[in-house]
Amino acid sequence: MNLSQNDTPQVGARCTVCRKHKFSLRARKSQLNTGMPLYLCDDCFTKRYEPRWLVILVGQEEGGLEKIQDYLVNHKYVGKDISASELIK
Repeated sequence: MNLSQNDTPQVGARCTVCRKHKFSLRARKSQLNTGMPLYLCDDCFTKRYEPRWLVILVGQEEGGLEKIQDYLVNHKYVGKDISASELIK
């Protein structure tokens, strides 16, 4: 493996929510898209986060705003605030 001085090897798997490399992940089914497996780092698991892109997709469905209200109000995802324009198809 060729690495320059500033490169570090990426080991472990990525958290489905924060996308950080972690040595251990915890499995949980999505609360927004039941049946969808999520692999979360301890921090995202404890905070009950969902992927930001999934919050947006569910919010775009008819009646979806009610489903994601708690996620929007309590910022239960990683990333910038979700704007109204992102929720309009």
